[in-house]
Amino acid sequence: MAPVHSFPTAHKAWRTSPAQKEFIEGRLATLPTHKPGRGDGLDTSACGSNWRKNWRTPWAAPEEPALKDAPATEDFYVRPTYFCAPLVTHARFFAHGLACPQCEDGGEVTGCGWNPAGPRKVHRQDGSFYWLLGTRHKCKCGLSFNSYDHGAMAKMPRTVQESLPCYVTHKCAIDKVFLDFIRTAAPQGVTFESMARTAELQAHRSYLRARASCLGLAASLKRITPSIIESANAACLASQLKNPSSITFSAFDDKQGYDGNTPGAEYLANCYVHDFQNRDDGAHEGSPCLSS
Repeated sequence: MAPVHSFPTAHKAWRTSPAQKEFIEGRLATLPTHKPGRGDGLDTSACGSNWRKNWRTPWAAPEEPALKDAPATEDFYVRPTYFCAPLVTHARFFAHGLACPQCEDGGEVTGCGWNPAGPRKVHRQDGSFYWLLGTRHKCKCGLSFNSYDHGAMAKMPRTVQESLPCYVTHKCAIDKVFLDFIRTAAPQGVTFESMARTAELQAHRSYLRARASCLGLAASLKRITPSIIESANAACLASQLKNPSSITFSAFDDKQGYDGNTPGAEYLANCYVHDFQNRDDGAHEGSPCLSS
């Protein structure tokens, strides 16, 4: 009998901005729950019958603020999110559920919903980032694990492993494209301090562009559609133009706002060493000697 999997949205305090949390929860509302004995085992009463169309990709990208009817400053703080839920996105490969990383026979694994700790950051080479949210599972042997954990991924089909766009670490993650760059650059003598500094500078440039776009959008809305100032809710950018000094864009490192912090040199070095030690394809590009 296939294990029972449920995907509640309840969670502990997440490390995201309120706007990001709202965006993710909206996406999760389109996901069905799994119940045995109901046709294909899916209860779609809450999300509708078109859920498969909505979940043909694990990615969810936020709407462009300028295309919203009533854009708010917080819309500029929302980042793309990758949902690692193999039992939904790659269900054809898991007729009997996920395999336990610890049990040789696969164990008896049941679903425990989404990771209660919430999503984690995935850093990109250009200083930007996206969020990764995975499902939580528990085996009869007592082991609990996330769908994106290395041990769990190792027991999944190769095509599912390759679909995960990042290399997951203890508290966050690094995009595979960024990791590929580090694999190539580190043996060539590029220091981890230089990599970290470059990502930080690019992140600050992106922040300044986002801030300018936010203020520019507010001014455009006031000029093109003056009536929106009176009809929009208090969060709308245009409504704030009644008192221009009230338009505030969060600080670069505000975790409840823009949250633009980038990884440091030590983190990048640890990713490089850990990846080198755990790679299984034999394609080591060079010595693991650190250049920082």
